[in-house]
Amino acid sequence: MDSNPKDSHAQAQLEKCNSALNPVVTLSVSKGNLSFPASGGSENITVSTNKSPYSVNLLPSWCTLQKYSGYFINCSANAGTNIRNGYFMVAAGDKTIRINISQSGKEEIKTETALSVSKGNLSFPSGGGSENITVVTNKGSYSINLLPAWCSVKKYSGYFIISCSANSSVNVRNDFFS
Repeated sequence: MDSNPKDSHAQAQLEKCNSALNPVVTLSVSKGNLSFPASGGSENITVSTNKSPYSVNLLPSWCTLQKYSGYFINCSANAGTNIRNGYFMVAAGDKTIRINISQSGKEEIKTETALSVSKGNLSFPSGGGSENITVVTNKGSYSINLLPAWCSVKKYSGYFIISCSANSSVNVRNDFFS
């Protein structure tokens, strides 16, 4: 090359030698993003490179890696309701590829509150009185609110007793509670 720097054959031979001694590293993966349901699962990823060995690093703790013809990324079930996000890296020579992982959270089971009472309207004579009212609910407890001042309540599991005092007035008393 010193005696004839424009010799194209010599330049081509020199390029072949440099490529053989210092090959350009190639690295590719079959998937750049993985998405798993809350129940977990597996995804297959193929890594292609001309550099051996290559490495897989930084896998989230909720995932494992198994090598077959490619890699199987296994993610355990997500017992929480929040989405999990993570990533791992595939590296070969001076090349690195990031693969993102996301996993759905478990669906929150929302149940509507069920509530029924055995009586919806009460009527007492002017001398007062008491009534037992059965309560059915899918919640562990219930409350009684806005009780008129002339009534009292004793609450039990599954029922309550409402007692109203005598009405010494000539006016009819009407009210409500919840």
